[in-house]
Amino acid sequence: MKFNYRVKKVICLILILSSISLFGCRSKKEEGKIDNDFDMKIAMNIVETYMNYLIEGNVENIKTMYSNRLSKQGVENKNNQDLKIKGYTIDETNNVGKSGIFSVKTVSINSQNPYTCIEEYRIKVIKENNHYKIDAININMDKEAFLEKNKIRYRNKNEVKTELILDSSGIPDFSYSKDDKANVKKIDIPKKHIGTMSFAYNENLIAISTYDENNVFAAIITIDESKAVQGEADEGDQEQAPKEGEENQGGMNKSKEEPIGKEVLPLDILKANKIDFMVFSPDEKFIVLQYETSDKSKNIRIYKSDSGEIIPIKFEDKYPLDKVNVKFSSFNRDSVNFDVRSKENNNKAVSKFIGKWQLNLNNFKLKKL
Repeated sequence: MKFNYRVKKVICLILILSSISLFGCRSKKEEGKIDNDFDMKIAMNIVETYMNYLIEGNVENIKTMYSNRLSKQGVENKNNQDLKIKGYTIDETNNVGKSGIFSVKTVSINSQNPYTCIEEYRIKVIKENNHYKIDAININMDKEAFLEKNKIRYRNKNEVKTELILDSSGIPDFSYSKDDKANVKKIDIPKKHIGTMSFAYNENLIAISTYDENNVFAAIITIDESKAVQGEADEGDQEQAPKEGEENQGGMNKSKEEPIGKEVLPLDILKANKIDFMVFSPDEKFIVLQYETSDKSKNIRIYKSDSGEIIPIKFEDKYPLDKVNVKFSSFNRDSVNFDVRSKENNNKAVSKFIGKWQLNLNNFKLKKL
């Protein structure tokens, strides 16, 4: 009896130990198991993070997002320092097997010369060792606008032929400042110099700016490609030479060539040194102007792109621009992000303003992040 009891006890012990061993093996296998499911939402977040790093110029973080294959190719991240991406919109997404293909339209501007372009990024995201990584990036030029012979011209993709968007005759002579709510005082629109420009993502709109020693002017031009003139003579023969005594220093000359610019929607005339850049929201309902005031302060204004009306929030009324700078950061789907930075180090008087902020574009409420 004692012998049988001992045998049963040993058998039970062996069974218990075997169960523990099998459970442990299964747990280790499950820990090492690779999840082959591909989540497009996670892949989308990867693309958005990558694009935000591009806008920031954060090269080190960009490198961490590459797959092993792409990293080994030695991707070059040194972009033209004057040409900067200011905004993007994800135009198309496709789930292809165990990968995601994303078509992203970016808008870039040149900080030194009047130039803007739309480029299409085709980004492939894969799953590598349970981590989502960027495995391929292809970039194609879509549209360009630039200053040539003091006229704003347009190029579609890589075509040799260009089209006239606007010359001096297309700019109104007078407009009103958005600070003049009653529209009492007409102000001469400066035409001496062309400033920064920026495409909208649908390519039918372009924001342009002009300036002189006293004012800066911003407007949105509607582009009508159907008006493009076929078989025109050499562009140099169509330009009217400046009259005697007229200045020709980066301003606009009149042209006999028919422009593809259809309508001009004035945004504002500002007493400012310059407009640093302009950028449309991804849905193109709003446009941000980043500008420098006459006392070298940085500020932004936001307008509705369909009407040109300024939104109810004026940042100069919310933040002390004599002590801080307000700088645009990025757009979200229904909000705009911006930074408020002190002009002086350790200025406790403005500490409540300093930091990252967000403006809701539906109810126009401000929130400190």
